[in-house]
Amino acid sequence: LMDIGEPPFMEVEFGGEKVPFECRVFRAPDQRSVEMVAWCSVAGGQWLEEGFRFQTDRKQSGSAAMRKDENARARGMNSLVKALVSRQSGDGSKQFIRFSTPVHGDWKESYERLRKFAAQWLALEVLDSAGRPLSPVRPLAATP
Repeated sequence: LMDIGEPPFMEVEFGGEKVPFECRVFRAPDQRSVEMVAWCSVAGGQWLEEGFRFQTDRKQSGSAAMRKDENARARGMNSLVKALVSRQSGDGSKQFIRFSTPVHGDWKESYERLRKFAAQWLALEVLDSAGRPLSPVRPLAATP
């Protein structure tokens, strides 16, 4: 894990809906290739917060085990509160979306490359509780 100044989150807009992706930079074990990675987790139609599971040493404090436990509790509590507030029942569906790009030079170029990729290649479909589309949502910059 590296910190080259990139923001920890990337919001991608799909037809008015903003989807939060976590964003980090990783160096491969060979110490040569560096990649910027964006990802999000969805369970039962709800975005799951990772709780800063991946942080550089510079941003961490306390023991690693204690941080891991605190993050797990925070993620669980956030998910529970969201489910209670929205009164949505879980349907058991899960999805993990991850994409990455090499970093060469300025992190901002890689960041924008990932945002454009997401908008062109991913689509968001919002369904009601019966699984019917509420409104068709297409990528902002769809390609034929």
